[in-house]
Amino acid sequence: MLDSGLGMQRYVVRLSEGVERREEDGKLFRISMIRPENVGSKKLKMGVLMLNPRESYGGPLHRHPYEEAYYVLCGKGRQRMEDEEFEVEKNTAIYIPADMVHSTKNTGDEPLWILFVVPI
Repeated sequence: MLDSGLGMQRYVVRLSEGVERREEDGKLFRISMIRPENVGSKKLKMGVLMLNPRESYGGPLHRHPYEEAYYVLCGKGRQRMEDEEFEVEKNTAIYIPADMVHSTKNTGDEPLWILFVVPI
């Protein structure tokens, strides 16, 4: 059991406690919040992806050998899945099957924040 410093299992993680991943130019890209290292999760990771206006993730296209689930927290964008594109906005859930080619682009004028859940 991981110790939160209070002598108990850690269940709650604040955004400020997440592990940041940045692009080579220093831009914030992703914040991992639920991970084996901080809560002892065994089967999943969760965090947020942030894209500034007109930025893309996974472009032009990429794939993973596992399923992913996204939930748009704010902003709007375009989700490409194989040869199809879908407009996404706040309160949109996105399911990406394993091995499906995909990418995400912010098409709005404000940051696009997406919650993601992936297996370990």
